[in-house]
Amino acid sequence: MYSRMTQAYDSLVESETVTTCVWGTVYNNMNFSGNKTDTNTDSVPTLQQAVYTGSSLGHIKVWYLKEESGDLELKYVCKQKSSIVCLLLNNANTQLVSKTLEGCIRIFDASTMEVKFQFSISNTLRNVNIQFSIDEMFLLTESSDTCLSFYDIGSAEITSTYEIGPHFTSYILSHKGDVIIVGYADGTVKTFDCVSGENVVTIRNPNIGSVTCLVTCFKSFYLILGFSSGLIKLYSQTHGELLKIYEKPHKTAVVSIAVNPNNKTFVTLSRDFIMKVWNMTETLPEVKIKEHRDLPLHIKYADPELTAGLDFKGVDNIKSYLVSKEGGHYNFLPPPSLQQTPGQVSFSRDGKKLLSVAHQFIAIHSCPRSQARL
Repeated sequence: MYSRMTQAYDSLVESETVTTCVWGTVYNNMNFSGNKTDTNTDSVPTLQQAVYTGSSLGHIKVWYLKEESGDLELKYVCKQKSSIVCLLLNNANTQLVSKTLEGCIRIFDASTMEVKFQFSISNTLRNVNIQFSIDEMFLLTESSDTCLSFYDIGSAEITSTYEIGPHFTSYILSHKGDVIIVGYADGTVKTFDCVSGENVVTIRNPNIGSVTCLVTCFKSFYLILGFSSGLIKLYSQTHGELLKIYEKPHKTAVVSIAVNPNNKTFVTLSRDFIMKVWNMTETLPEVKIKEHRDLPLHIKYADPELTAGLDFKGVDNIKSYLVSKEGGHYNFLPPPSLQQTPGQVSFSRDGKKLLSVAHQFIAIHSCPRSQARL
């Protein structure tokens, strides 16, 4: 049901790992100096699917998706001084926001990658996330170890601040923009009213680990939670009612969740590089994207001849392995940044493609036809 096509790109240097990704669209006659590459004024520009990736070396890369082959073509590299922890694209595909490990936030023109505005927040923060407000005039991000704040995109002034308490691990703004949903290290989830700042709903999840990721879906009716224990739960966002605890959970922490905009399925990625496909009521029988663990995720090259038949049982069991590429050898002991860059999954806006990144791998997956279109 989910076909898999993996692409590895040797434009990554040996010490560089992909930390985050986001889908977008750009016109195919734009270059990244602010000028059109096509001088024929009679030609009609068309929209081109693009992928933006951030890396541990602070590089933001823009890739074009070739529809015919499904491959990615690197178009532009923007180098920053610190690891990229978040990338965010607005709904109109005109603004790309990046956040670095040092707390520097930059707003780019998504078509030309020209920096339009930048500001910095405290680099002592944990850099959990960054979100647009509903009107896309403000950015929601951490302002202290216990607070979230909206920053004006044009001036970087704080317009409102919410006291959410310590030990938060994840947060997201609801689709309606009326509440902020926050996950904590003890498994608790709280929602805060964006007007009053009051805690309106509290969901307690004792003894199952911390909330590692959370997403809302389908007009904010549902809330999907992933935990460090590998458990996945589905809640009603409005009342905090538990709707489903999914069977056959991950064996390691859930690190990313992506919801298909076309149907009632979602994908989870775990720390040991397993991806699973779920629907909103029950697990799809034996439907699982081929595990990332069959690939040597720490090697710069991933030619099928080199990786066929290899079966890695998770990162903890990977000691060392040598492969040759044009006479060179690479030892892929798990890098020190492993715990900070476990991977990410993201659906294209039309729901037809799934993007996954993990270490030096970028994979494009073709999605099945919508089975439960809303």
